[in-house]
Amino acid sequence: MKVFSLFIDHLSTHNLSQRNKNRNMVILNTHVVLLIIFPFLCTLLSVVIIMKEKNLKRVGENIRAARKSKNLTIETLSELAGISESFLGTVERGESSISIETLINLCKVLDVSADSLIMHDEEPAPTVADKRDTLLTMLKNATDKELGFLIDYVKLYRGRVKFKADHQ
Repeated sequence: MKVFSLFIDHLSTHNLSQRNKNRNMVILNTHVVLLIIFPFLCTLLSVVIIMKEKNLKRVGENIRAARKSKNLTIETLSELAGISESFLGTVERGESSISIETLINLCKVLDVSADSLIMHDEEPAPTVADKRDTLLTMLKNATDKELGFLIDYVKLYRGRVKFKADHQ
């Protein structure tokens, strides 16, 4: 800001022609606009960098999980995919990006879709059977007081709570 105040002082103390004043005001206005826009651009750039790093990390984690699910070592997978072990390690750590060709090779070797490596960031929704198993395990491990509470709760709310019809 000090530079701009010196510049404004310079403009006011010197008797410049109107043309020079207009040219200098355009320069001043450009600098003011840049001062306003620059922090926004820096913030936007940092968001883009963070998102890229997050995506690289997720893809790397997905590749590592797929490799481990196939019981492959980094050495074996890198050899089968035609890439170096060190490069595969940096990819799995989210430090390097991969080309489409490398992605396709990894998908073929791992026998997975590209979607599963790029987009897979959540566990699949539990099935009805999974929910039943979880509930049964919880009931088996519940204390007498917890079981009493659950029975009272179900008796109280069973007829009052309406559920949409399940088609599962």
